[in-house]
Amino acid sequence: MLVYISLFLFFVILSLIYDFSSTQNKNKKNFFILCCVILSLVAGLRYRIGVDSMRYMEVFEKLPKLSDWLSVDFSIANQPLWLLINVVCKSIYDDFVLVQLVQAFAVNILVFRFIYKTTTKYFLVILAYYCIMWWNFNFEIMRESLCVAIYLNILLAYFTHKNIYKFLLFSIPILFIHWFSFIVIILTVVVHFISLKRLIVFCTVVALLSLFLFDANGLFEYFLFLDLFLPDNMTERSVFYLASDDYGFINITIVGIIFILLTQVLYPYLIVSLKETNEEKCKLLVLYMFFIVLRLKLLILSRIVNYWDLLLIVMVVNSFFMHKNTYRMLYIRCCFIYFKTGFVNIDREEIFKLENYCIRWGIKGNKWYREDWNYLGKDEYTQEELERLNELRRIIVKPIRNLQEKAKKDSTFLNLTKILYEFLQEMKLEETIRLKINKLEEKGFIELANEYETSFKVLIDLFDEIVLVFGEENTNFDKYINTLKIGLKNTGLGKIPATQDEVIVGDVSRSRSHKVKAVFIIGINDGEFPSIYKDEGFFNDKDREYLKGQGFELANGSIENLYEENFNIYKAFTVAEEKLFLSYASSDNEGRTLRPSILITKVKKIYPKLQETSDIIIQEKEIITKNNTFDNLIEKLNDYQEGKEIEDIWFDILYYYENDALWRGRLLKSLEGINYTNIPEKIRPEFVKKLYGETLHTTISRLERYRSCPFSFYLEYGLKLKEKKSLKLDPIDTGSFMHEVIDTFFEEIANNKISIQEIEKADIEKIVKKIVEEKLNLTSNYIFKSIPKFIMLTNRLCRLVTLSIIYIVQGLKNTDFEVVGNEIEFKNGKEYRPIEIITKDGRKVEITGKIDRIDLAKDETGKYIRIIDYKSSAKDINLNEVLAGLQLQLITYLDAVCQEKDLIPAGILYFGLVEPKIDKGKRGKDITEEELEQKIREHFRMNGLVLAEMKAVNMMDNKLKDGEKSDIIPVKIKKDGTMDKTSKVVSRKEFEILQKYVKKTLGEISKEILDGNIDIKPYYNVKTKKKPCEYCKYNSICNFKKGFYGNDYNYIDNMEKEFILECMKGDINESK
Repeated sequence: MLVYISLFLFFVILSLIYDFSSTQNKNKKNFFILCCVILSLVAGLRYRIGVDSMRYMEVFEKLPKLSDWLSVDFSIANQPLWLLINVVCKSIYDDFVLVQLVQAFAVNILVFRFIYKTTTKYFLVILAYYCIMWWNFNFEIMRESLCVAIYLNILLAYFTHKNIYKFLLFSIPILFIHWFSFIVIILTVVVHFISLKRLIVFCTVVALLSLFLFDANGLFEYFLFLDLFLPDNMTERSVFYLASDDYGFINITIVGIIFILLTQVLYPYLIVSLKETNEEKCKLLVLYMFFIVLRLKLLILSRIVNYWDLLLIVMVVNSFFMHKNTYRMLYIRCCFIYFKTGFVNIDREEIFKLENYCIRWGIKGNKWYREDWNYLGKDEYTQEELERLNELRRIIVKPIRNLQEKAKKDSTFLNLTKILYEFLQEMKLEETIRLKINKLEEKGFIELANEYETSFKVLIDLFDEIVLVFGEENTNFDKYINTLKIGLKNTGLGKIPATQDEVIVGDVSRSRSHKVKAVFIIGINDGEFPSIYKDEGFFNDKDREYLKGQGFELANGSIENLYEENFNIYKAFTVAEEKLFLSYASSDNEGRTLRPSILITKVKKIYPKLQETSDIIIQEKEIITKNNTFDNLIEKLNDYQEGKEIEDIWFDILYYYENDALWRGRLLKSLEGINYTNIPEKIRPEFVKKLYGETLHTTISRLERYRSCPFSFYLEYGLKLKEKKSLKLDPIDTGSFMHEVIDTFFEEIANNKISIQEIEKADIEKIVKKIVEEKLNLTSNYIFKSIPKFIMLTNRLCRLVTLSIIYIVQGLKNTDFEVVGNEIEFKNGKEYRPIEIITKDGRKVEITGKIDRIDLAKDETGKYIRIIDYKSSAKDINLNEVLAGLQLQLITYLDAVCQEKDLIPAGILYFGLVEPKIDKGKRGKDITEEELEQKIREHFRMNGLVLAEMKAVNMMDNKLKDGEKSDIIPVKIKKDGTMDKTSKVVSRKEFEILQKYVKKTLGEISKEILDGNIDIKPYYNVKTKKKPCEYCKYNSICNFKKGFYGNDYNYIDNMEKEFILECMKGDINESK
């Protein structure tokens, strides 16, 4: 099994490399041949695999050798050619494995030849063949697969020449391998004389009638009647098939009826959508779909379908890549290339805005003309901007749609040329070109103006030639465009004009230059020039010579390649009229020595006085020109800057350039480059005020971002640099969506006065489902249903948010805390005022923000508060990061609410909105439902810090008992009733220290921002090895690299809680 899985992965990798990427075709053919050989060997060397193979083996054992051919008992099977193959193999080697090898190589070579001739996406088709057909072809239907492979190759000639009589003649041999091929051959011949439309109608009617009129007994009687004409044993074999479970009749179900009806509707569409211009292929496609339907009633017809499976695979693959390339290019790349030509009467800035919008929302295909766009996003576009974009869309689409509609009505060369010309007139192309010509002439670009004038004239002349040559001949738009491309290519437009000072760069085998003054041949190393041909391919030179003698056309072998390369070398060495320069490398990239080619040795023998120079020899004190010397000077000064020793003469040269007025400016600029550092200067106070205003308006997450890296904060929130948005689901999108659903859920149950304690799981699922449907219908959430991939992810997201809410509610049922607010905002006009901070130098800072949830509980000692934040990734309170200023949010909100309402802090907690991944294996046995439920509860346990008082803990989890770990909060109680050391708790005094330290840190960060400090100083967590540079979108701007230009991290140590709190306490005391 490992072999088969490995083959599957191998074909997938090859398909990704060669079929789905822009990788060059290097080694593609070699891998193609390798795939053929591997599949043939794996199939041929199998041992007792395949039910049919075992039957063939039994027949093989009964057969005599070739010398006794006349004694063969043909009653064994009506297949003389197949029996002959078996007898010959037995005479050579008396083991059925040789038959398997011969059959496997014959089938796979012929199949691969068919693939090679019909598609360029070899490996995708091979992958489909391997998954769908290879097993059956090689392990089971050995005779029939040989017939199919031969039949497909005969079809290739038939598709090209459409000579049905030659097809019939060449098909005769396969009748002696498997009798069922007779039906397929006759069907192919019959449909040749029937028009495509009539065939579609006939097949549709018969397929539908087969639902009601297909009589099994009648078909048995028909085969008994044929017994008078068919060879011996064939009727008996047919009736056996019809009566068997594998190939006999089946009772058709309602699903089968629906499938038949859909198929009859779809297969004409498939013919059109596949854009297959070969009518004979279309006819076979119709037959294929027809027998697919009948196969639902009679399984024996699978035998017929086998003959056309590979043909359909190739047609679908070719169609997929044609559609993919055509439409994606048409609506994404070509659209905007067309818009940016200047021939569309739209301002360039508006074109760029339109392009950004289309990329952001994945607009392509019929989204351009189906309906007005209404994707606003969340504060990304205003209604006025959207209306203008739709107006631009209509301006662009209208003439193109008109062109499309006209092209559908009459697809002759004459009409398509006419409507294309009318389109150019409608777009005022000639007038636009005339304006461009006038502008170019005014600026003195006469040659370019002449090119514009010539280009339009050439296009009109080409239109005339197309009409003259093709006239009213029918075509389609793709063919017409290809014809137009060929015509334009032959006009020479767009070619760089040849001049006397041109340089031609090319491969030795491809260059065809004459009268060249100087030739440079590089890379003349041993084994490279000339090449060493080690791999002869699947066929060696002797095999190739034999096959060529048999009339087969083959690619060049190693001998022909050697002759051809020697000829190319001769041409390269003799084409130069004045000078020939030969070059070879002395070492490779890793410093290993490379030898020169034998050609270098031969040249030296012919010209003994030839002087050889090398750029690896230590540079001599040779000054040629000012330009060259200046470049060398800068290189030497750079070496000196890095601590290397240089010769004293370079300082004299430096003095020379410093005192040269013409060179002084260039020298200073170059020296600045040598002294370059990426460390930014502080922002000047006047610019700070322009960036942030008199009062710094910010959020906690932005201040945390500053501590993460001051420079990235400056780029994102100071300069407001943003990446171009594209259609993708970011974590921020999914997180916001789940937050909205949870918030709306609590609003819903509050408005309907539904008790948390009484609500059931089914009620939760029903409410959440309704909320999700309403949210997805909002235009702001368009992205979630924009493409099938996102729809699938959204369904998964909905399941996750439903499960999360179930466990949020379950946690609230087991607590004395009650939800008093969701999405609580610190903002003017909201529940709480913005958090105000005054820096040491008296500048004001306003911090706005939002708390996901506030819970309250009370007893005789007072009111307790806990702050809960929903996170779409796993998160916990890390006191080392709090000390570094990277986790300030929850403590800041807790402090602000506690001060305003005199509350006792009970906890700051994160609830992870993360899909649980449960390992169901338990010592080889599945876990029980109760154990699974417990694991999910533990997964949704909140993380954070809790007040280290049993009263507060019991209020948070009133079901918690001694010796247990809470399923709700990160606390474990020992059997003696005290908290375990693994519990994440802090005392009231420690909470107070955290609140004061965070408040002080917020002031310090704000002061640094307002002081204009924008150091490139990202943090580095010593324990987790985490650093923000790994996911920073501004990496290419700052070019941070530890150890270069004085760059270094802001290190976060891994310290214990007690030591961290002591450090915080010391900082607080120092600031007083």
